[in-house]
Amino acid sequence: MAKLGFVNVNNEEEAEQFLCSMLGDDCDLSMVVVRDVLCQCGYDVDTALDVLLDLSSSTSSSHNQLNDGYYVR
Repeated sequence: MAKLGFVNVNNEEEAEQFLCSMLGDDCDLSMVVVRDVLCQCGYDVDTALDVLLDLSSSTSSSHNQLNDGYYVR
């Protein structure tokens, strides 16, 4: 399994939990999304984290947008 920094991830479930913990409690992405991205990235935790962070930032940006196109700041 992948190694991220000093964290050695030994199995898929551990990798999923690690990625969720890195995203934080405020993240709107579900475990299903985390699992799918991890699988699509060939269980490369580094790559999956980059993709998930991008997805997370795009979903949080869209939540800040009002119906009329203005952003809440």
